[in-house]
Amino acid sequence: MHLGPAEPSGHVADDVTAGTVSADTKFASVIVDGNCDGVFTVDRARIITSFNRAGEATTGFTAREAVGRCGFEIFRTEVCHKRCALRDSLASHGPVENARVTMITQEGCAVPISVSTTILPDEDGQVMGGVEFFRDLTEVEHLRTQRVTGVPPIPPVPDTAVRGLPRSADAGANRSRSTRRRRRWRDNGHPPQNARGRGG
Repeated sequence: MHLGPAEPSGHVADDVTAGTVSADTKFASVIVDGNCDGVFTVDRARIITSFNRAGEATTGFTAREAVGRCGFEIFRTEVCHKRCALRDSLASHGPVENARVTMITQEGCAVPISVSTTILPDEDGQVMGGVEFFRDLTEVEHLRTQRVTGVPPIPPVPDTAVRGLPRSADAGANRSRSTRRRRRWRDNGHPPQNARGRGG
């Protein structure tokens, strides 16, 4: 009899420890949660089945909030209902690589991301779902804009069109580092010094 939590947390590594998923997924969990890019998986109906920590940092949604929901509820990009990369991969059984889209974080900030998707086959080679990798392009695009114009770009602020969306009680505790940086840029009027460039 299973005596662990009634529902998985959405973090594969945590669920292995808690006993809510098989230990066969242990090595995959290390790769997924250790990835600096956001990663999430879906079933054939495109319902989110897992969500890694980098994905939480980028979107502002916890794994518990994301699992069980459709991707468009979390990402709210301009192509979610028109040309979803995961839907294309599931339909063609092929990958989609480095598609540039703009997502809306939980607190309402527009964030450019690069998206790559592919299918997840089962042991018999049948499609059981898909996986999406996404990367925050905010700093890359800021540097590109500054290189072209010589003027630092204005950091994004929450979109008033989505500011009224419901937020969970723990959303504030899960804000991404990139979101915090954008807030500091807005308050200070210039980007903070890159920590990697500091002496010491």
